[in-house]
Parts: sequence; structure tokens; C-alpha cells
Amino acid sequence: GHSELELPTYITDALKKTGYTFQDFTLYTGDIPEDCDILVINGPQSDLDMAEVETIQNYINNGGKVFMTTALEETNCENYDKLTEYLGVELTDGTVCEDDYRFMLSADMPTYILNIPYSTSPYNIDDRKMNFLAYARGLKYDETNLPADVIINDIFLSSDDAYAKSVSATTESISKEEGDEEGPFKLGLYIKKLNQETGEYGEVVVIGSGAFLMTDADNMVSHGNSDLFIDAAKKLVDNSLVVTIPAKELNYDYITVSSSMVFLYLAIYCVVAPLA
Repeated sequence: GHSELELPTYITDALKKTGYTFQDFTLYTGDIPEDCDILVINGPQSDLDMAEVETIQNYINNGGKVFMTTALEETNCENYDKLTEYLGVELTDGTVCEDDYRFMLSADMPTYILNIPYSTSPYNIDDRKMNFLAYARGLKYDETNLPADVIINDIFLSSDDAYAKSVSATTESISKEEGDEEGPFKLGLYIKKLNQETGEYGEVVVIGSGAFLMTDADNMVSHGNSDLFIDAAKKLVDNSLVVTIPAKELNYDYITVSSSMVFLYLAIYCVVAPLA
């Protein structure tokens, strides 16, 4: 009910083959359905009201599983942002920009970030595909001062050179300036929240990019983003015993390299090789 982005059909088709069914519903019409195994909130374009946020919090507190992508900075979804605060995590006010060429798709687009899941992440894709995070919000938490009932594992980490600043259509420069919030930032988290009365854990996967599951973003990294989402969906409901063979893709797989690799290849083939 908040103009969330539709999941691409190739993602829903892949999960349907493993026994998942999908149902759209609006939070303001009542509680989350009792048979909801995973609640997916995919980049809302308008804000939730606090009653809806509390409904989701109650769902998590009762052992619910959630996969959510953050709202873009320009949507001003302040209530939705409070959902992560409930889990001990704050969002950056601005959009994360990379200043390390190893994490940049293009040197002139610092908001287009390439990343690979952190080595200790529970969602670590086997073939080490890259993931693409566009216009991401940074996720911040104090490791020494987490709530006693919360456990957090990092999925994506920015470089130390990353920074956060307000980015809009009227922004003249997205280069780093004095006063910009400095990194590193978390860009994806896996969070477990314990209900101390029942002993049940609610589980939440938060991805800092609201565009994470858009088809164009996913195609940039040969479906690395959707692979991570499907892996998360299976692990959140312990669906590891189901084996499927995905349909053969007839589309081209793109070879995605970071700006640092482009510079390296340029140096080798345009300078070192001719000199040799």
C-alpha cells in the first residue's frame, strides 16, 4: 500500500518452483496474515504510519521473518526508518557514495556501488558474484551498545573512504565535501531479535538499497542480487532440503568490473605491454 516495487517475475517464478506462494496485502487493512512465513517489504515510495510500523514490530517480536530494502533518501520515509531503529540500527540521512575505485562501477558515479557479501555473512553466494547497490543508505549500529536481545551480522560493508551526503536532482556535486558523514558504513545486515518470553527469534535481512531487486540493477551483476534474495528466502524458512534446477537463461550475462580493474587493465595494455 506504499508503492513498493514489484518483485521481478523471474524471482517469484524461481521461488514458486520451490513451494513458495505469494500474496500482496496492505498493512492498514489489518494484521499480517498468520500464514506469512516471510514478509517482503521492497523499497516503499511513501511512508508508513506508526500503526503499520508497530504491526511489523509485533510480527518480528513473535518470531516473524522479514526481508526489507530501505527507502530511498528522497522519499522521506521517517516512520519506515524507525523500523530499523527498533532493531538497534540507524540509517544515514544521506545517500552513501563510494570513493574507493574497488567498490565503484564508474568513477563518475559514486552512488553506484559494487560489493561482495562479507566473508562471515550467512548470505555468501557460492560463486562470489558481485552485488550492485544503487543510491544506498548506510546502516549504523554501536557494536558495544547493542540491545541485549539483538544479534547483528554484516552482509555488505563499504570502504573506509565512503561518505554519505544528501543527493537529489538539484545536487550540483556529489564529490566528498567538508561536513559529509564519513564511512565505513554497513550496507546490508542480518539481524536476529530474541523474544525473551517465548525464546523465539525474529529474523530480519535489511539491504540498504531500495533498488536492490530492480531488474536493471540485478542484470548489472548477472543476477547476483536476486541470487542473494533467493538464498535468504530459503534460509529464513529453513528450506535447504528443497533442490531445484533453475531454468536456463537465454539473456546475455554481463561481465561487471570495478573502476579499479578498468584502470589496471588500461595500465597493462596501454602502458606496460607497449613499453615491453
